[in-house]
Amino acid sequence: MCPKCEEHRDAISKAVGMEQKQEAVRLFSEHLTIVQKEREVYNKSVDDARVEMTDYVRPAGVIPPCSANLTKVHYTMDFSQAVSVPHHARQEGPLYFLVPRKLQLFGIAVEAIFRQFNYVIDEDQTIGENGTGIKGPNGVISMLHHCLQQNGFGEEECIIHCDNCAGK
Repeated sequence: MCPKCEEHRDAISKAVGMEQKQEAVRLFSEHLTIVQKEREVYNKSVDDARVEMTDYVRPAGVIPPCSANLTKVHYTMDFSQAVSVPHHARQEGPLYFLVPRKLQLFGIAVEAIFRQFNYVIDEDQTIGENGTGIKGPNGVISMLHHCLQQNGFGEEECIIHCDNCAGK
């Protein structure tokens, strides 16, 4: 659920009178209509990319930009939540370490071929304290550039979807 949906749900639950509740429901409904349109655009982009790349076989190695007649390659990118290392999902009780590490995980998915490239960024490899600066434009553009340069298809055009994070 997006933050805007959470705000609308919160506004509906906190509405005092009937008019205020109806207005909150109306705003939430408008937001859901916009979300549905965005989802349709996303799904169409993914479907078009899958059709275009059905018979495409990527040659090995680095492919120069704009060298393939592809115009609908679709990428989706996002950060996951910060991960603390060491981490054990089934650990009961506290764990004690001298220096726990924080890692950022950034993923770029090529929707048409069901492949994802992950970038694991340690807190000492980033701009800013505790790895926070990596989510800015410099970090995101650097990782996207690296992914397209090393794993791209030489496409002439591509479609990129991401959430509303400031760096993206």
